[in-house]
Amino acid sequence: ELMLHMMNGARIGVGFEAIGVAQAALTAAQQYAGQRMSMGRPIREHELIAKKLLGMEVDVRALRALAFEAVELVEVGHKLEVLVKSGLIDSPTEREEREKEYRWTRQRARELTPLL
Repeated sequence: ELMLHMMNGARIGVGFEAIGVAQAALTAAQQYAGQRMSMGRPIREHELIAKKLLGMEVDVRALRALAFEAVELVEVGHKLEVLVKSGLIDSPTEREEREKEYRWTRQRARELTPLL
């Protein structure tokens, strides 16, 4: 169990590093495409290059959204785990609901962190 927590944390950290590299690559590509001239205009204004740059931007934004969702799930999962295991919930119905929410959150985090 502890190894899983460590692995998920490491995956998220590496994922954020990769997003930073992807963002830097996008920024460099945008700058280059703005400076490189072809047929009297910057290549970023050519349809094919503009489409590729837009696709790169969409990918970076999607990865960032995935990363934040994964982080949120891991964080909420930790909090629910502490709550469920603490014994602070008196109501059996509420305890069952929180345990169910914890299991779902943990499962979803396990699905997203490897993707990231």
